Amino acid sequence: MKHFLISVATLITLLSSFQTCKSTEKQPCLIVIVHGTIGVEKSMNLGNIVDLFRWNIDNSAYKKRQSHVRQNPRTYDTQATQGLGMQPVIITNKPTTSAELFVNIYQESMALYRPNEKLVGCYTYGWSALLNIRERCLTAYRFWDELKPLVQQYKSRYPNLKIKFLTFSLASDITLRMAQMFEQDNKPFYIDELIMWGSPIKCETICFSTSPFFKRIYHFYSRCDHIVRLDIFRTASKRTMDDSNRCKIPKKLTQVEVKISVRGEDDPCCCKACKRRFYRSPIHSELWNFGTPYNCFWYRRGAPLFPLPTAILTEGFINAMEKSNTKSNHIVFEIRPDQDIARIRPRYKHCYFEEIPFVSPDQLTTWKDEVSQFYENFKH
Repeated sequence: MKHFLISVATLITLLSSFQTCKSTEKQPCLIVIVHGTIGVEKSMNLGNIVDLFRWNIDNSAYKKRQSHVRQNPRTYDTQATQGLGMQPVIITNKPTTSAELFVNIYQESMALYRPNEKLVGCYTYGWSALLNIRERCLTAYRFWDELKPLVQQYKSRYPNLKIKFLTFSLASDITLRMAQMFEQDNKPFYIDELIMWGSPIKCETICFSTSPFFKRIYHFYSRCDHIVRLDIFRTASKRTMDDSNRCKIPKKLTQVEVKISVRGEDDPCCCKACKRRFYRSPIHSELWNFGTPYNCFWYRRGAPLFPLPTAILTEGFINAMEKSNTKSNHIVFEIRPDQDIARIRPRYKHCYFEEIPFVSPDQLTTWKDEVSQFYENFKH
């Protein structure tokens, strides 16, 4: 009887230790980063705008000019962008490209705010960055053809693989359109998290968000981002998704208005004696691009997060929302860079807010110094 009890106790101990190891095992994560339009200021003129309203722009001057812009190495200097197609990003502590710099800091934020996940692969998808609607549809098909074998390869090694998409601007439109390929190809896999930044919302793509292809969707936007309203080709665009006659917004979608508030004494536009707080929310390019000494036109030097792109804090945003008691599908998220807290409230409740822990000022300073040091050593 004594030996039997010892055996039972040993078995229980082994089972509990097995469950502990299983619970502490990190979930493998694959991240795909997709950029938005590139070089619009260099390719756009009155003649090109007329071309964009046409369905086919194969022989247009705009497409030829954009091809040259896309081949310029300087195109990749300030954002997580590489060559055309699916390109792996080397995960290293000594980055040599802006894409490696972005992923290095992003991985550090994952370790801090999503410790149960482990980054096992990261890729960028490069596309023509043309504004034309037909080009976006064709890009979605090309994207799917490259994505499917890549996911199958990682799924064979990591059966419980988590797939995240981090998209900016028109890249979100392209990714949403892949829901069509998902249905046509017998639903071979799913996207666990689609994270959209600064995305122009069009009526023909809203319904794609209801597809089971996307298990969870986060849509981050800023009211100081006026660029998203300029995508007028075929149909008008707007900042947020709303219910329509064609489809209703799914519960899996969370829309987040990002605000950044600073003390008056920290705002270069105010006197040092001012004690009020002011909003300095990010503009379109500040959501995605790094700030550098030579792109001050696209990134304001006095911006509170300079030189960090707001999207690099994605994991901190999601972690804070998961721990928050504010349960809403449309929230306002106010960052206070001088404090280690953030304020969250439902979008249409102005008298209520909740303070929650967020990225600390010391951590922000560390990442800012890392970016500044990288671009100081960067040779052009």
